[in-house]
Amino acid sequence: MQEKYGTDIHDRVKMIRKLLGLSQEKFAHKLGISTSFYVKIEKGSAFPGFKTLERFYELGVNINFLISGKPPIFLDKHYEECMKECYERKFFGLEGKSKVENS
Repeated sequence: MQEKYGTDIHDRVKMIRKLLGLSQEKFAHKLGISTSFYVKIEKGSAFPGFKTLERFYELGVNINFLISGKPPIFLDKHYEECMKECYERKFFGLEGKSKVENS
């Protein structure tokens, strides 16, 4: 299961950023860290500190997933489903096919 979501935290950090549709610069800003430090996290040469992990949590990311790779990715189930649908549409060419019903 972990390989599906990347084997290391840096793989999962990058995946989350892409799911959210943010640039490295914008995601770093949301996390309250410099872009250069964020890039180091994505490359695996730095690890997010406690404050940064706290910001991930505030953004709705499941910290257990971030560290261990065990789903769910996001804390909110509906948000998780929406992000998965967005990911599938973008990366698997499923435009126009909705799996998530409007609430």
